[in-house]
Amino acid sequence: MSIENDPAAPVGDSTETRAGLSRRTIMKGAAWTVPALMVATSAPMAAASCWPGGTIFNSHGLGKFLSGTIGNQNLDLLASINAAKADTPGPATPQHVVDFNSLDVSVLSAINVDLSGTGALLSDLLGFLVPANTGVYNQYAMADSNGQSIGASGLVSNNGVIDTGAAAGNVDVGSLDLKVILESLVGSSLGGALSNVSDLKLKVGAVGGRAFVDNTNCTPGNDDIVTRDYLLAYLRLLIKSNVVGALSTALNTALSNLTISTSAVWALLEGVPLLGTLLSTLGQNALNVSVSVNTSGLTGPIPTASGKALQINLQQGELLLDLGALLGGAYTGNVTPFLNNLPANTRLFVDAGLPVNALSDTLSAWVDSLIEALKPLITITISAGSVTGPLATGLLIQGSLGDFLGGTATAQFKLLGGTINLGGLLNPLVGGIGNLVIDAVKALFAPTGVLNSVWAPVSALLSGIFGILQNILVLTVNAQNAPTNGGGRPIPLPLQGLPLGRYDVAALHLGLVQTALLNLLLARGSVGPNRPR
Repeated sequence: MSIENDPAAPVGDSTETRAGLSRRTIMKGAAWTVPALMVATSAPMAAASCWPGGTIFNSHGLGKFLSGTIGNQNLDLLASINAAKADTPGPATPQHVVDFNSLDVSVLSAINVDLSGTGALLSDLLGFLVPANTGVYNQYAMADSNGQSIGASGLVSNNGVIDTGAAAGNVDVGSLDLKVILESLVGSSLGGALSNVSDLKLKVGAVGGRAFVDNTNCTPGNDDIVTRDYLLAYLRLLIKSNVVGALSTALNTALSNLTISTSAVWALLEGVPLLGTLLSTLGQNALNVSVSVNTSGLTGPIPTASGKALQINLQQGELLLDLGALLGGAYTGNVTPFLNNLPANTRLFVDAGLPVNALSDTLSAWVDSLIEALKPLITITISAGSVTGPLATGLLIQGSLGDFLGGTATAQFKLLGGTINLGGLLNPLVGGIGNLVIDAVKALFAPTGVLNSVWAPVSALLSGIFGILQNILVLTVNAQNAPTNGGGRPIPLPLQGLPLGRYDVAALHLGLVQTALLNLLLARGSVGPNRPR
């Protein structure tokens, strides 16, 4: 029997004073350092029993950051991946036991995992990053003979409260090598979804899970019997693919040859009072329109800010999919509200499905982000005639795309050496010319555009990834056994068959629909059964 299924296994006693936590003090005492944090709490558990005040209990609490199975390894059977355990067995009363420790991630490098006959180190498949001075993988357990117990792990403080302080750094706490795992365990089911993918990793942000039970002096139906909370800052898929390299090369070429219609610019000029009349003396053939692009400035991810559904790093050949933003909208801070307000056992891309037109909307939004990145990199020059010399007659408008759109492009118009001030008439003109450039960039990605041959494979790549997320990979948020708000959703395999009166929660469950060889739980907290002596 694993340590999770043996809540009676004893741990050493502690003389630490009992905190006397309730549902209200749990929420009040949390170290809220990220305003956008939303912690989802399950409904009270009616199955928990209430007993008269003064009843003495055998109580149990357990916190384990990493749990479940991967390949041929059951991580719950490995003593090296320790848990925090607190139990109050035996005749001595009162008892208050606390265990607080951190998972030593270095032990992963010594654990072999068999994936379809191919050996691999667990540390090669499941990598954890430890930012300096942060207890990202803390594990906490408390048990009191009065009937209270707490189990928590992940981003929790030394009193077992979920603490979001480290989430403010927006740091991945771990990553799972999905390409190796998927191809090893379910390769035949993937079709060609990963044929153009050289690397696929699931990046997990700050996580925390906390279960609390209070059997002290309560009445049936009391809201303070059991609460289960979780934190999942974000989930992102990092995809490396040759289709991004092809896009980068073709995009640089297309932008270097970017043009806008001279006749369309002339039509805008003619529509400006006075200017159109004066330019007619020069004729349309005198008009010169040039657009130049500094493509070397397209460095780093586009868009630069996190929280968008799709980032593309053209230089690195990478796409980054933010699953929370893809399914539930943009961030309002470092922690996505969407992922932290889900009912128990919500499977992403199934219970929380893709929005309508998710693929086309995501790609369209990325093109808009590209245009934002191009605003300072595109230079536009509009000229006709000459603006120099004592009797010069002509027009010169210059600036970046951002200048044109913002109405701040520089403009000169001279008639026989005299300067003509167009005043407020100039702003809509230069804004209109800027919009012509935007339309030209967007046309590159259209079905008839010059980039369609490299843009369509990007679309196909994302479509294949979406199919894996919907049909093969299982991502369950707020994983619980015996939930009251799970809507009949399946309970993750590692949480099935637990003893009556035990209540578990994990921030994230990772699995595969075709096999039981991947069933990982991150940031797990467990309490109970708490039984009267």
